[in-house]
Amino acid sequence: MISGSGRTRVQGCGLGRSKRPTQAADARELLAYDEDTAGGLMTTDFVALPRALTAGAAVARLRALDEPPDPLYHVYLIPEEGSWRLCGVVALRALLLAPPAAPLARLGDPDYRTVRADERPEAVAHVMAEYDLPDLPVVDAAGDILGVVLIDDAVDVLYPDLWRRRRARGRR
Repeated sequence: MISGSGRTRVQGCGLGRSKRPTQAADARELLAYDEDTAGGLMTTDFVALPRALTAGAAVARLRALDEPPDPLYHVYLIPEEGSWRLCGVVALRALLLAPPAAPLARLGDPDYRTVRADERPEAVAHVMAEYDLPDLPVVDAAGDILGVVLIDDAVDVLYPDLWRRRRARGRR
């Protein structure tokens, strides 16, 4: 487990630091974001690995995790250990089906959609729906990954709006 400079909790499969942040520290960090933003929706429980790793080494690191994120749809690529700049995303399916010697950089999608932490939750949900994304990385102005919004959390944002529309149609 890794703590990203005290700013985010990342399960990095042994990326360098071994001290696990407490749940209280995670909660304090997330509470710093307005609940009506992508930062307020995100989880800081995700896997980030250096893009130079091979698929085999990445799978070994995932297997070595004490508590892998649940759900785990993607592995987020960073340039090197100690960096948080998002430079690609690898689907778990692609990782598992790749030859063990394949570098993650070759498997990754460098153009995967991202949102900023201050984005409105409705905008996040619409991006996820439009591009059929199970998760969506949240990045800061420098492109560093802060967390991930999961589809179930994004859908929860839309439910109140959907229910209001349904009720309005029923009253006509």
